[in-house]
Order: sequence, then C-alpha cells, then structure tokens
Amino acid sequence: MRGAPAYLTPDMVDTLSNLNAFSVSSGDLLPLMKPVKTYAQFLRSNAQHTDDTSSSDSSAPIPLGDAEASKVEASPYHTMLQLNSHVLALTLRNPFVEHIAQNTGNELTVVSDRGNTKIPPEMFCEIADVFRPDIVVLPSEDSPYQASSSKIDKVIRRNMAWGSAILNTINTNLPKSRQPFVFAPVEGGHVIAKRREHVERLQSQTRMPDGYVIGGFHLADSTPESRSQAIGDTLSLIPENAARAVYTTGGDPVEVVEAVSKGVDVLLSVTYPVLAAEQGFAFNFPITLEELEAAVIEMKNEESKSATEASSENEMKATSSSSLGDTLTAEEAQSMSADNMTANEPKTALEIAKKRNAAAVQAMTREMAQAEDKPNLFINVRRVVYREDPNPLLPKCGCYSCTHHTRSYVNHLLNANEMLADNLLLLHNLHHYGRLFEYMRTLLEDGQSQEMKTARWQKWYELFMRVVPSHKLKMVNRRVRVFAQGDD
Repeated sequence: MRGAPAYLTPDMVDTLSNLNAFSVSSGDLLPLMKPVKTYAQFLRSNAQHTDDTSSSDSSAPIPLGDAEASKVEASPYHTMLQLNSHVLALTLRNPFVEHIAQNTGNELTVVSDRGNTKIPPEMFCEIADVFRPDIVVLPSEDSPYQASSSKIDKVIRRNMAWGSAILNTINTNLPKSRQPFVFAPVEGGHVIAKRREHVERLQSQTRMPDGYVIGGFHLADSTPESRSQAIGDTLSLIPENAARAVYTTGGDPVEVVEAVSKGVDVLLSVTYPVLAAEQGFAFNFPITLEELEAAVIEMKNEESKSATEASSENEMKATSSSSLGDTLTAEEAQSMSADNMTANEPKTALEIAKKRNAAAVQAMTREMAQAEDKPNLFINVRRVVYREDPNPLLPKCGCYSCTHHTRSYVNHLLNANEMLADNLLLLHNLHHYGRLFEYMRTLLEDGQSQEMKTARWQKWYELFMRVVPSHKLKMVNRRVRVFAQGDD
C-alpha cells in the first residue's frame, strides 16, 4: 500500500542473517485473533491428512510431515508469518505510539495506532495462548521516574495483581512445553528501595518469572545519567541466573552499548533503526575496534583542517540547501497552499482533510530533506548531494540494499515518496544494528580469559563512546503519512 509504514516480507527477512527476534504488540494482534485461530485450525486439518496421500483430488489439503505438524501446533502465528526459526516476543506496548495508558485495577489499556482498547488480564492470556509467542513481557504501568512514593506503590500493586493473574493462568492452563519465557517488569522510579521491594515480591510468587525488565523509563522523563544509575542499581537486585532486559527510550547506538555495558541481556523496543529509515537516514557508524580507531584518526584530521576549508564547506552546504527544488519558506508554502485550496475548491470535508494532511506531509518531507548528515552515525540520503551518488549506502556493507542499489537510487525513491525507499533503508539499518550486536557478543563470548575480555571490551567501549554521538529521533506521524499518501 502506497504510503504505508515500512515492512519486511519473509524473503527480505531471509537476507538478515543476524536478525533473530521480533517484538509484537498485543494491540496490533487483537484484530488478528480470529484469522489466526482459523488459520491454525486449517493447518491442523491439513496435518490430519498425512496418511491419505493417494487421493487424486487436487483440492485436497497438502499433507504435512510429523515435524511440520508439530511445529504448526506449537506456533501457528510463526507459521503464518513464515518465521518458524525466529523468536517472537509479546508485549503490551506499541513502541511507535507515544502514550500514557489509563489503566484500572482490573483492566489494561492496549494501545495501537488504531486507538485504545481496554482488556482484562485474562484476555492478555488468551492472546498469548492463540499466538504462542516464545517470550511474554508481563503488562506493566510505568511510573514517572520522579513519581511520589504513593504513586510508585500504586503502580507496583497493579503490576503485581496483573502479573500474578497472568502467571497463574499460564501455569494452570498451559503445559510446560507450551509455556513461554516470561519477563516481569521491575518498577520503583528513582527510589531504589521500592525497586528492591518489587523484586522481592516477584520472587515470592509460586510461578517466578524467568527474567526481569527494568521499567520506569518509557515516559522518557529521566535523564541519561539517572537512567544509567537506575539500571546499574536495579541490576544488582536481580538474581544472577535470571535474564535482564530494559525498555529503551528509542535505542540509539550509545544507549544500546551503555545498557549492555551495565549487564543488560535483552533490549526491548529498540525503534531507532525503523525511525531512522522512515526519515531517510542510513546508518554508517563504525562498529569494530579497527573501524573505531580509523574514525578517531579521521576525526583528528578533520579537527586540523584550516579555517578556509571549513568556510568552503559551509558555503557548499548553503549552495546545496538553496538548490533544493522543493524547499520553500514557511510564507511561500502557506501562500501556495492557500492558492491551491482556492483553485481546486475542495467540496467535501474529506477533500479538505486530505489537502491539509498532504501539506503536513510536504512540510515534514522538506524538514527531513534539510537535516544534515550526523558524522559517525548516519547520512541523510534525501539530501541533494546524494542525487547522483553511485556509491552504496555504506561502502563495504554486505546487506541487500548496499549490494543491489545506490545512494542516488534511494535518493530518487525518497523524493518520489516511494515506500520501497523505507524498506531498503530499513533492511540496511537492521543489518547494521545486527552487526553491532554480533560484535558485542563476540567481545563478550570469545575464548579469551576474563581479564583479556574485560580489557578489550573497555577499550572498545571507550572508543565507541568517544566516536559515536548520541542522537534522539522524532517519532514520525504514521497516520498523516498513510492518510495523505494513500489512494490517489
């Protein structure tokens, strides 16, 4: 669909060998409950025909082997998405929708880009039973980081009530072979004593969680320093044999690396590669120790350039900016919009709304086209300087986008508002992020002694923090894009 958010088809996913897990929101899954049930029933009926292979009826179900039938029974949603070899994690949150959920003691607010729905904890269990995810993150209500003690107590009580109900239902209704890996949230705001209390209460349950999620940062009202401190303090409270996860506030490379350096095993809601792709950005940050060392040398060379070269560069940027054919001042855009509205005389409220949303999309596109490259983080492929650039998005990158297409082609797709541009950038960004995680695992898991691993990690960590900048990205308004760029 023209104008829809970027998505990956199974054949695209196959090109990402280092992408092994996906997170799905319960709000997005609610409309799929009935189709998935029907699909699972259809696949099971196919599996029952494994012995009847002599039928000449061409309309007969295709028989499945025992292994396939077992896989279908265990995970119909995996089969439907053709992701049988991948891990699916079910969460309550949609990381692409900024919200503050309005929950009650007996109901959870499920949020998606289609609106809000209130469901009881039992419905969340039914979603988990239908879709059979590998990982379930128990629903939670985030308390603001600087919340009062009474507010934190209320949040912990609600989270414990929901979590206990869901854990008991999973333990009672599902056999061990079908029970997912369960993460429980740990809340407490900035008060470490409250976080300790929450962990102790979680450990006192009959069905203990398999891992813990350090919560309290989803509302992004904390500073990077306070988040780092809270993560470090909370990790010291979690049992060593339990998995440790954290909700990021976007998941830019610096935030990811810092969380891993603290001891986090799993990062949830890492939306940075998707947001960057939607805004026309292609990652180019260095990853390996050798790449970082080369980047440091390049940074020193840049710092030693003369003032004349710096002035010349600024002049070139100004020229490039002025050469954008679709760049207008706010007054010009407003004038043209007004003239266009008068000339076409929209007759219905729908036509007026479409024109207003189209103007919003054009303004957003102009703003993104004027964004500068972020050295050692990403390039803005929308920029005019890449209009005739024959190089791949990132030289020497092995992803599908870089081995098959050029910057100039992706620049054209972006300026033509073609959805393929988002998909190609998403493929590249996910591949590059996969390389980052792969390299971190190599540093932490290779066969060296603990002292050598620690020294190597510390050297790499310090270089990474020195070279790669921290940069947050704005959330793109998907509704505006889909509505304004939909059916012509």
